[in-house]
Amino acid sequence: MNKVGLLQKIEFSSNLHVYKSTYNVPLIKSVGLHNFFMDEWWMLDILSRLDTLDLFIDVGANVGQSLLKLKSVFPESNYFGIEPNETCSRYLEKLVDMNDLKNCVIVQKALSDKVGDGKLFFFLDEATDRSASLDQNHLNTLQTSLTQEVQLIDANHLLQLTNFPSSLKATLVKIDTERTEHLILHSFLKEEFRSVFLVEILPPNSEKDNERVDEINHLLLSNRYSLFRIMKNNLNYAGLRSMDKLSDTWSIEESDYLLIPKEKLTSFLDLMDV
Repeated sequence: MNKVGLLQKIEFSSNLHVYKSTYNVPLIKSVGLHNFFMDEWWMLDILSRLDTLDLFIDVGANVGQSLLKLKSVFPESNYFGIEPNETCSRYLEKLVDMNDLKNCVIVQKALSDKVGDGKLFFFLDEATDRSASLDQNHLNTLQTSLTQEVQLIDANHLLQLTNFPSSLKATLVKIDTERTEHLILHSFLKEEFRSVFLVEILPPNSEKDNERVDEINHLLLSNRYSLFRIMKNNLNYAGLRSMDKLSDTWSIEESDYLLIPKEKLTSFLDLMDV
């Protein structure tokens, strides 16, 4: 369909059922299509095992799959969606408004370990490219020349910008930013923000990219975090595998991890049936 341009002419909204909720989800030309082909159901399994969640920070929110999963389990939870792609962030605002979702803040900026100007590189010829990254070498070679100028902020500025309530204790930070997760983890941990992190950590694709993996291992050790690979059965959660550190390589299917502070380890693992 997309090749013949039909998707670029279609605009409608349709009901989408997620867990115990039904959402009115728009498709604006091709924007929002991924919501109609929902994946990563294991995340919903993890969320539904939690007894409470005060705050969910969604770094790399794209068009809102994680938002819909979160609100289907915890409709009153605070949601901060961080998304530098202008097309995606506008769509997220519309999705929130159409469904009257409560306690949602959308931040059209890129989270990193510094404040300034940056560039988002697209690897697919799609306005909502889920592989877009601040790392130009994310997929080794660019498949498109499309880029977007973005504003960079660090965790300190994010927490100030969103007026983060210090009373919120149960937090989960999801990071899906295509090989820049080490910068974001460093930024949060520098602020002593001891959340549980749910992170996509892609295997290294070059000798230089091994530095990213080494830095994550160092951050985990120096900040007293435990590492768990999320195991899956097809698309569903199948448990956690404890790991001393990230290895030299792994498959794309093994790229989702939970990073848990030592002081929260026992209580969190009990909820995950580990």
